[in-house]
Amino acid sequence: MRVLSNLSRHASFCEKDFQGDKSFLEAIVIVLENTLRDLVFYSVGILINMSLHSSVNEYLLECNLISKLIDVLKDSNLEDMDLARVAAKALHNLQNVTAAKDYWTEDAIGKLDGVTLSVGEELDSIMDMATEEEMVQIGGLRDLINALVNDMPEVQYGCGIGACGRKFKSKAELEKH
Repeated sequence: MRVLSNLSRHASFCEKDFQGDKSFLEAIVIVLENTLRDLVFYSVGILINMSLHSSVNEYLLECNLISKLIDVLKDSNLEDMDLARVAAKALHNLQNVTAAKDYWTEDAIGKLDGVTLSVGEELDSIMDMATEEEMVQIGGLRDLINALVNDMPEVQYGCGIGACGRKFKSKAELEKH
């Protein structure tokens, strides 16, 4: 996984070799459920690198990646700040992908909102007693959590009548429309 993580930094590897190979990307996403920390860590690194290449983003999103990355962030919490940091970075990258809009479901947004709130509160609670070295780690993760919250997609409900196309922030607004 570490070798693949290093190779995935190169655009030619991502775009040529895996542009049409959905099975490789599915396998990487499945590894996110593994209990071996290093395996998951390097898999998330591969996903971060690959999410920078638009030619593979659609395949990544089709693999239920968003939900699995949220689970990695939730499970790592403060016990493994490095893993939490890469999971948060991967999620943040996916928030900025145009094709991802359809994959940020109401459930995924709600789940991420709860996880970021929980992790943020935990980080805030340990800041007072952290050493200077720990504060660097805590601050880096806190910055990523803040970025996730600030850039979190909004749930939108679209009007399905004819060619209306209007979108609303709540079901109630859609029903009123």
